Amino acid sequence: MQEVVIDRLSSSSIPVDIKLSSSFPEIDGALYKDILIVKSRRRNLPLSLLKTFLLLILPYSLARRYASLDKELSNYLEANLVIDLSGDMLTEDYGPHIALSHAFPLIFSRLLHRPYAIIGQSVGPFHWLLSVYRSLLKSASIVTVREGLSRDYLKSIGVTETMETADLGFLLSPSLAVTSADPNIPVLGIAPSGLLFSKFSAAIDSRDPLVDLCDIINRFAIQNQWHVLLVPHVLSPSGSRDDNAACQIMKSLITVPCTVLDSGLSPAETKSAIASTDILIAFRMHAAIAGLDTEVPTLGISYSHKTQGLFQKLGMLDWVIDNDAAMFENIEKKLDSLKDRRAEVQAHLSAVLPVLRASAEENIELIEKVLVSDS
Repeated sequence: MQEVVIDRLSSSSIPVDIKLSSSFPEIDGALYKDILIVKSRRRNLPLSLLKTFLLLILPYSLARRYASLDKELSNYLEANLVIDLSGDMLTEDYGPHIALSHAFPLIFSRLLHRPYAIIGQSVGPFHWLLSVYRSLLKSASIVTVREGLSRDYLKSIGVTETMETADLGFLLSPSLAVTSADPNIPVLGIAPSGLLFSKFSAAIDSRDPLVDLCDIINRFAIQNQWHVLLVPHVLSPSGSRDDNAACQIMKSLITVPCTVLDSGLSPAETKSAIASTDILIAFRMHAAIAGLDTEVPTLGISYSHKTQGLFQKLGMLDWVIDNDAAMFENIEKKLDSLKDRRAEVQAHLSAVLPVLRASAEENIELIEKVLVSDS
């Protein structure tokens, strides 16, 4: 999402200076070399709460002065528009502390009287922070959601000024094609999640989810003589229990030819690699989008409404697998079915994708409209 917005705004006729706020600039700095990366301290909850408190109690003129002297807040003060592209983090699905950390950029923008936009996301549900987020969302210049389930949820909590669009990932162009060593051997792509160690394993009947998943992959790949490509998508500075760690464990358990994609690739390069696969099993939302957008028959593993909403938008609900006790059994069944119906699914995706891409373009048009009006 970030790469799409950066590329589109950089090539726009509107003069714009783009800064990327990141909690992990050491990771994002390697991907976005031509953009100024500014350190976000939103994950430091005590510090962010203190900044919020000072902005609340100080007279506005003093609050602006304080913000201008703060390395983080000064970026909000100078912004013509703050764009939230966190995807699915405006929710308490991952706990109220995570939801609060993602609220701070919106809070800082509002307290400093700067316009902000929530673009192409899955939003909600909220419990402890419902009042905070209801107020923040109502005050946003733009709120677009990427599926109807989020739109309906926001309407139920009184946030009605929203627009349903498609995810910005549908506008990301793959880079140069990445293919398997032998083009005659079909490739099964797997985009696992570090959450297999936590969120997924809490719902499924498995002593070791990676072992059980690899057993399915081995049976399928041996029976059909397929290569396996493991795609790490979400990384962490520590490297502990992120997608790359899951991929490395899986590689040691897979008994057929298996490649782990370089975790240092750009989003466009990763999408290109996914495009080279023949079937994709995606535990990650944007890996699923990369597959679907490049007409790769894709199984989406769902642990929240965002996956259901995405596949419903594409008329692909038959290929969603719920995170429950029967997940692995259903992966095995659906994988065989998807192999047999690959041509049918590809034809379906080819027919529906132009509408999704046009819908995703609306996000860029809305952003540009706000930038022009504030210039």
